[in-house]
Amino acid sequence: MDKNLSNDGDHTSGSKKTRKVPSPIPVAKRIAFMGGNADFREARIRCALACEEYNDLKEDTPVEDRVKAWLRIVDPDNETNNSTRSTSAVDFSSLFNRGPNRPSAATPVDNDTPPVTPTAPATASSTLATRPTIPYIKKPIYIDYGLRVRIAPTTFINRNCLILDTPVADVVIGEKCSIGPGVTIISVGHPVKFEERCEFESGKAGSWGAKVVIEDGVWVGAGVTILPGVTIGSYSTIGAGSLVNRDIPPRCVATGSPAAIRYFVNDKKASATFDETAHTLEDALKAGYEDLN
Repeated sequence: MDKNLSNDGDHTSGSKKTRKVPSPIPVAKRIAFMGGNADFREARIRCALACEEYNDLKEDTPVEDRVKAWLRIVDPDNETNNSTRSTSAVDFSSLFNRGPNRPSAATPVDNDTPPVTPTAPATASSTLATRPTIPYIKKPIYIDYGLRVRIAPTTFINRNCLILDTPVADVVIGEKCSIGPGVTIISVGHPVKFEERCEFESGKAGSWGAKVVIEDGVWVGAGVTILPGVTIGSYSTIGAGSLVNRDIPPRCVATGSPAAIRYFVNDKKASATFDETAHTLEDALKAGYEDLN
C-alpha cells in the first residue's frame, strides 16, 4: 500500500485529495491518588462537616462569622490568620455601594486579572475598603475536599452548587463570575476498567484529578455540568443545562450537551435592550401592571 494512503482517507484515483484528520482534543494533566486511604477519607469528612456548618448559617449571620465558616472549608490550617482576617471583614454587598471607590464592572482588557485565591489582596481596580473578603455563596454548597478550591471574592455562586474536587488538582473560579443554581463542577475521574477502578482489589490508585479553571467574568447558567480538565475563557456564557467537556474560548456563548460555541460576543454585537428598568423595589412591583389594564 502507498505509504501516503490510509484507511480513513478519502481518495480519488489519480488525485492527491485526502481527508483531513481532525486534531485530537488536548487532554489535561491527570494526577492519580488513593482516594480510599484513611487520610483522604478524613479530609473529606472534615470538609463535609465544614460545609454543614456553613449551610446551617442563618441568612442574617454577621459577615465575620460567614468568613470564618467559609475559610474552614477552603483554608482550615490558617485558624490564626482567619481570626485576623475576619476582624475587618467586608461584605459582598460593598460591590454595589455607589461611590468613588466602587469597583468597576468586568471589562475586556489585554491582560485579564488572573484567577485569585479567596484571600488575595485588592487589585488596582478595587480597594481594601470595598473589596469583599470572601465570595457570595448562597447555601447550600457541597465540596469534597476544599483544599485546592480557589474562588475570587468578587464572584457570586447560587444555591446547590456541587464541587467534586480533589487534593491533587485546583478548581479555580476567577473575578466577577456568576455561577447559576444547581451547577456541578467536577475535577475528579476514575479508570473505566473495573479492575483498575477498584482500589481495594487492585491496590492501585482508583481516582485521578485534573484542573478546572473558570476565568474572569464568566456566567455559568443553571444546571450546567463542567467536567475535569476544562478551562472556560474570560467573559464567556454557558447556557443552562449544558455539559462542558472541553475548553471554551473567551467571550463566546456556548450551549448544549456537549457544549458547542453558538457565537462570539464582540463590539459589533448589539447591546441588550429592555422596555423599562426598575431601580427600586417599589418600581419593580409596579412594573408591567399597565399591561393588565
